[in-house]
This record gives sequence, C-alpha cells and structure tokens, in this order.
Amino acid sequence: MRPRAQRLLAYLLLHRNGAFFRRNLAFTLWPDTSEEESLGILRRALSDLRASLPGGEDYLKITREKIGWNSNASFWLDIEEFDKQIQRNEHGSLLNAVNLYSGELLREMDEDWIQPERERYRQMQFNALRQLTAHHQARQDYAAAMDFTRRALFLEPFSESVYQDRMRLHFLAGDRAAALAEYERLQSMLENELGVEPMEDTRALADAIMRGESVSLKSSQPSAVSIPPRLVGREAETNKLLGLWDEAKQTHGSLAIISGEAGIGKSHLIRTVAHQVAQRGGLPLIGYCYEFENTLPYQPIVDALRSVSASLQGLNLSNVHRAALARLLPDIFDSNEAAKFQLTPEELRVQLFEALLQAFILLSKTQPILLLLEDMHWASEIVLDWFTFIAPRISDNRFLILATYRTDEVAAQHALPRLVRRFEREGVVTSITLERLSREANREWVAHLSGLDAGDADEVADRLFTETGGNPFFLGEIVQGMLETGQIQLENGKWAGSFVRRGGDADVPLPDSLRATILARTGRLSEMALSFLQAAATAGRTFHYDIVSQAGGWNQETSLNALEELRARGFIRESDVRYMFVFAHHLLCEAIYADLTSPRRAFWHLNLAKSIQARQPEDSAALAHHFVAAGEKEMGIEYSRKAAQRAEALYAYEEASRYLRIALDLMAGKDDRGIRIALLESLGDNDRLALQSLEAISAYQSALELIQAGGDTDKIAQTRLYRKIFQTVVSLWENARAETSSAANKVSMTLRPKVDELIRSLQNSPPHLETINLLRALTMDAIIFHFHEDNNQAFQFASAAVDMAKNLRSPVIMSTALTTLATVYGARGMMRERLEVALQAMQLGRGSGFDDPQEFIQVLIGAGSALVAVGEYSRAISYFKEAEEIARQIRAIHDQIRALSLLHLCLFRLDRWDEMLKVEEARRVLQGIYPSWRLGAPCFAIGLSSAVHAMRGDQESSKKLKDESLSIMLSVVGSLENFRRSHHY
Repeated sequence: MRPRAQRLLAYLLLHRNGAFFRRNLAFTLWPDTSEEESLGILRRALSDLRASLPGGEDYLKITREKIGWNSNASFWLDIEEFDKQIQRNEHGSLLNAVNLYSGELLREMDEDWIQPERERYRQMQFNALRQLTAHHQARQDYAAAMDFTRRALFLEPFSESVYQDRMRLHFLAGDRAAALAEYERLQSMLENELGVEPMEDTRALADAIMRGESVSLKSSQPSAVSIPPRLVGREAETNKLLGLWDEAKQTHGSLAIISGEAGIGKSHLIRTVAHQVAQRGGLPLIGYCYEFENTLPYQPIVDALRSVSASLQGLNLSNVHRAALARLLPDIFDSNEAAKFQLTPEELRVQLFEALLQAFILLSKTQPILLLLEDMHWASEIVLDWFTFIAPRISDNRFLILATYRTDEVAAQHALPRLVRRFEREGVVTSITLERLSREANREWVAHLSGLDAGDADEVADRLFTETGGNPFFLGEIVQGMLETGQIQLENGKWAGSFVRRGGDADVPLPDSLRATILARTGRLSEMALSFLQAAATAGRTFHYDIVSQAGGWNQETSLNALEELRARGFIRESDVRYMFVFAHHLLCEAIYADLTSPRRAFWHLNLAKSIQARQPEDSAALAHHFVAAGEKEMGIEYSRKAAQRAEALYAYEEASRYLRIALDLMAGKDDRGIRIALLESLGDNDRLALQSLEAISAYQSALELIQAGGDTDKIAQTRLYRKIFQTVVSLWENARAETSSAANKVSMTLRPKVDELIRSLQNSPPHLETINLLRALTMDAIIFHFHEDNNQAFQFASAAVDMAKNLRSPVIMSTALTTLATVYGARGMMRERLEVALQAMQLGRGSGFDDPQEFIQVLIGAGSALVAVGEYSRAISYFKEAEEIARQIRAIHDQIRALSLLHLCLFRLDRWDEMLKVEEARRVLQGIYPSWRLGAPCFAIGLSSAVHAMRGDQESSKKLKDESLSIMLSVVGSLENFRRSHHY
C-alpha cells in the first residue's frame, strides 16, 4: 500500500467513529501543501486505499462531502481490542492488554495528529503494567511483579514510582542489597541525566530498607487523578455518574452537579469516579474555586486547561479563538492575532466563552473528557456565566462535567442553586445531593479502615457515629487524631488501643466539633510546623512553597522540615505543579485560618503580600487580597485598581466591580477627588456591562456630583458621564422589567434639567464627539420618555447632532447622527423622510473612508427598516442579508440576530413562509447558544412563526409557539396589565 493510502487508513482507523469533510481531512493529513494540491492527494490516496482493501467499499463511508470508516463492517483492530481489555480492568484483561501492546503506536509515522493518541496508549500501557505489578506483589509473586516493572521502565525510564516498586520487591523477596542497588542506580541516573536528586518518598523508602524496617505491600498506581481510598455508602451515586460517563463516551455529553454539606464526601466521590474514568481511557481535568485566594476570574477553567497545555497547542482552533485564549493562557497561545473589528465588550466576552468551550470540545475529539469543577459555591460570576453558556452545548460531545458545591455555603437564591433548578427543568443536568452516611455504611467503612472483625468493628463504629453523625470527613479527622495520640494503635494491621478495647463504653473524651478536632491535631505539631501551617492557611488552600517560606523568613532547611512534617501528618499534599502544595481538605485550611487572632492574620497577610510582590508582581488580585486583609490601605487601593483592570480585560465585569468597590471603601476619609471620580466612572462602566444598570447609573451620578461639588470646569468629562447615564437609561427601558423601566423614567425626569443646562453651555464650544453622542442619547431618551409631551425635543437634539457632525468631517460619525435623525422621523410617523435620511447614511457607508464595519451594519439595518416602514419588503431584504453576513463575519451576534429577525419579518409580509421558517431556524440556533437576557427577547419573531403555522392549519405548533412568545413577554413586562399597545400582536 502506498504511503499516502497508509496515512489515510491510519487516520480513519484512529477516528473510526467519525466522518470528516474532505477539505478538513486533506488539510490535516497534508498541511504543508496548498488546498487544491492536498485535495488532489486525498483523492489519489482514497483510490489507492479502495484498491488495497479487500472489498474496500465495505470498510469506507464515502459521500461527496465526507469520508469516514464504516464501524459496522466486520473487522478486528488491535487498538480497539486493547481499549476493551483496559476498560474491563480485571487481572486477566489487563494481562491481555499489555501483551497486545507491541510498541509505540504507528512508530514509523511522525505526524502531529498521531502524537496525542500515541501518548494516550503509551500511558494506558504504563498504568496497566503498574496495576499488574501491584497485583502480583500482593500475591507475593515477586518475580512476575519484577517483570512488569522492567516493561514499565522501558516506557518511563525515569519513573521513580517504578524504581520504588523494584526496591520494595527486592526487599520483600529478602534481597536488601539488590533493593539498595536499585536506589543507587536511580540516584546516579537522575544526577547524570537530569541533575536532580530522588524524591523525598524515594529517599525515605531507601532509609527504611537500610534500617531493615517493614515497607508497605502496596504499590502506588499512577493515573491522571490520584487513587482515592475506598468509597463506602456511595455505590448508587458512583454507578449513576459512571453511567453518565459511558453515555458521554458515546457522544452524549452531560452535566452533573453534586451537592452536600462540607465534609460529606463530594470530592471523594468525584475523585473515585475520575480514577475509574482514567482507567477506562478518559482524560480527567480538574479545576478548583477558592474562597481565600483571589486569582484569575477564570481560575478553575485555566487550571484544568493548563494540565494539558501540550495538547492545547496542537488544537485546530481558529485564529480568533486562539487570540481570545491568549488572554488567559499567554504562555500557550500567541496573542499577536489582534481583533480586526471593534466588537462590543459583550461580543468579545461571548467570543472568549466560545473559545474555551471549543478548546474542551476539540480535546474531547482525541480522548473523552471528564471536567471536574470543585467548590463551585465559591465560583466567580464569570465562571457561573460560562457554566450557563456551555450547559446546553455539550450534549453532542464526548464531554462530562461534574461540579460540586456546599449546600451550607449557599442560600436557595444563590446563583448556583438557581442554575441547577433551571438546568433540571431544561433536562440538561443530573443533580445529586449527598446525605450523611447511614449507620450501616458507617459500620462498613470502620470495618474497612480498622481490619477488625464485624462485632468489634460495629461497637467502635457506633461510638464514632454518635460523635460524627455520619460525616465522613469528621470521622476521618477523629480517627487520625486518635492514631496520633495513641488512643488507637495499629497491631498487625488492625486497630488496637484504649478506644478499641472499651468499644461502645469508651470514655475517651472526643472533640465535640470538627473544628475542635482539627485544632486538636494542630496542637500536636512542632512549633515550626504550626507556624508554617498558619502562614499556608493564610495563603489559601493552594499555596506556593517558596512564597510561604519567604513570608516566614525561614531558611530552607527549617521550611523543608516543617513542610515534610505537615505532609507526613496528612495536612497537605503535593500538587502536580512544581513547588505547589494543597491542603488535604479545604475544611483544614478554614479551621486553621479562623483560629488565628486578628493581629496574627494581618501579620501573615502583609508578609505574604511582600513575598508575592517580590516573586509574582503581576498577580494583582492576590496582592490586593493580602494588602487589604493586612490593613494596608494605599497598597490595597493600588492593587485593587489593577485587579479590576485585569478582570475587565477578561470581560469579568462583576469581579472588576467588586475590586472597584473595595478600592472605593478604602478611599473613605481620603481627600483625592480625582482618584475617586475615576473609580466611580470605571465602576459604572463595569456595572453597566454586567447589566446592573441601576447600580451603574448611581455610580455615574456620584462621579458627577463629585465633579460639580469641586467646581470642576471640565465640561467634556461631565458630558461623557451624562452620555453614559442616558445611554444606560435607554437600555434599561428597552431590556428590563416594568418596575425598572419606571426607575429609568424617574432618573430621566430628575436629570433632564441639569443636562439641558449643560447642553446650553456647550453651544459656543468646538464640536466634540462626546457632545454628539450625548445629543444622540438624549434623542432616544426624549422619544421614550418625553415624546408625548413635546415631540420637537427629540428632533431638536437629533438635528443638533447632525449639524455638529458636519463640522467633524467624519463619514462614520455623520452616519450615526443621520441614523438617529431617521429614528426621530420614524417615531413621528414621517416614513418617507425617514427613508430619505436613512439612504443618505447608506450613501456615506458605501463611500470611501468608511472603515467601521459595525457601524455599517447599523446603517444597513436602518435603511432596511426604513424600507419596511414604507412597505418595500423585497428591497429591504438585500440590506438585511448583507447586514447579517457582515455581522456573522465579525461575530457581532446581537446585530446578526437583529438582521435575521427583520429578514424574518420581510419574508412573512411577502408570504414566503418556507424561507421565513428557515431564517427562524437560523435565528433559534443563535438564540439557543446565547441567552436571551443578553440578546433581547425574540418573542415577536416567535409570534410571527406561530401565525404562519396557524395559517397552514398546524394549530398544535401554532399554540406551542404562541405560548412560548407570551411566556417571554410576561418574563419581561411582568403581567398582561403592563402590556403596551405594541405588545399586542
């Protein structure tokens, strides 16, 4: 078979469950050739392949557009059999699997698209060999176990865990010299090849062997997620989640949310599932939300993606999506691909949301993904928004999301439970609430932990159940504390000691709360380890060793001794990131931090801030958090402003507003109006972008009051703030409920006298863009709130904007002013005048020097709408189609939906119903992706579709659409009593 046919065959077999567009397939297989040439090579390769395969037509699915492998054909494939044997995860099946593996996948090929699959199969083989090692070691078949370690080292020559297995096996077989020789071999290799020493675990094992102490019979088995201890009492939940995983592997992705009180076992459950998913060929990715630390707004998502950074770089993402991801992952993606168009902040935010989703979807094409998001009760607003965005989009992908949250941390009206209820109604989420362990499950767990016979174990378990109430984490902490004090001892692998001997009658005093249990354990630490632990708890659940060590001012040996003591006692564990450590449970971190006195907290916060400032000066969010907590106002203000700027740059407007409010609170009592005004205006901008319109108006008004109270003569600054207020007022009336529309009216009535006075004072000033934009905003305000009192006001404002725009000689600015004037004519019922002005703007848009595609979309929609108003629907269609096409190209989603809705109306008026329903289908696709509270209610378009179905005699579909339209209307205006004349259609 020719090489080109071999390449095609390999790709189709590796992706045997898919079908690929010819153009995409050609580019993937021959990326270094032109499109025309690669398509030609693909045609010839396909011809060669059909000729080479016996009955080639049976094995291939070929259409004019797509090519794929026919998975229904009769064939045997080694990698498919390997996958099946691994997934069975039994001793015999693992043995079959490792014997099937004959070396690197397609070792003779060196293609980028092979690398992820090659690495996946290599890792599966390695994990299977480790499991077989553990199995034979437990059976004391040391020779067989040693053979599996030799094969594992062939795959991972520098794996210390495998060397630990070999040391342990030699020692258990009675050959201590050979065990120490293995250590010396590893030590020499690491020194010569990598210039590093063996890990602490390896050194400790060597010391134990040298002293002749007993070593564990267990061999640690690696996977993408560390293996959790046995899970008891959660069998039904585990099976349910694994069932969702099996569906996700078959391209039926979903979302599951696990809730329960702190310590109930949410993390244990999902990590157990993650381990089994890894064993079945899945890729678990983990992200955490944190309470104490304040880092990137997208931190849990970024954490999950960073663990597969190498795979991310090879994804076939669009340039637009790569540029968006560069904002979050600048070390992985190139940020040189600048945005070509001035999109709105909301559209840029959606673009980043889409880029993140596409990254996960493309990763799942190679290997099904399990995304774990822990502690979502602490998730930032931007993470919850992204969560809402992706939930309806994952059902057709090999993608399962498991998210956890604490029920005792959130009220019923918290955003997260509301999302859960909404997702449940829409059928896109599985919700699981974990209850405390039953008495029977508690007995089973204690029997498993203690090694005691059933009767003895039950007595001990019942006493512990009385103290802990079935909370698994509380139980574990109490047992750990008694092991440390000797109240429970280990004898021949079983519990012994005073607590066990007395059983249910034991009078051993136990702490009466989880916090007391944790603090009792910390009291048994050395003084140095306790200090390090307190500093680490102030840093947060995840902390960097160097930063905590520097904050304490300790030398390396002192810090390392403390770190190793804490690790040995189970307070912390090492993360996958170099020098990063994690508290074993967030409750440990919380209890230790809560026990610190206020001066001690301030001391550690300040020291940590200085340490971060020296090592990670760009981490403005963490610096803001620690300086504020330390009571350092000046630095707190500085870094809160920087953190707000970074959050705003990532479209996390809610987080930006939070930092700005912190900075404003710190400004209390300070006489610096300039900084306060800048903070208030920025707060207004972010509140407005977060759709918190009333809060935005309040911030702008406060900034204005400060300017006016200080006698500031900067009229352009006042003009800008008034413009922002009235733009917000107009948007509030257009998109909000009846009660907030009434609030907008009150703001307008209150401010109009003041802004009229400002406009009069600007009459003799040079023309300015801010003045024109204020006049345009006042025009819309006059149409909405004051038109029936004086419809000349709107015309005067719009005409003044046009006259001023003429002096600036900018076709773009002039077109915006003309579009506003056309709106006034439309409101006055002067439709021919409206059309004339709209076509003037159209002429400017077609001319040279017009370089704003988004404004040109407004011109096209304005001209098309003017034509609709005079009944020229056929002529309007071309304008709406052009507007929709440009909007689609630059990803201006709001404008794309507007154009589709207006096109939909024209086709309805022309009785072109089939075309109309196709347009409605396209609009619904977009509306399904982007939530209506961001894009505006689509009720009118749905109502027109209802009318078409009624006229066609399909009353059932008509009623369904009518009810949907009415439901949307009621969600906006509240009740039928609030309907205006235009609402009845």
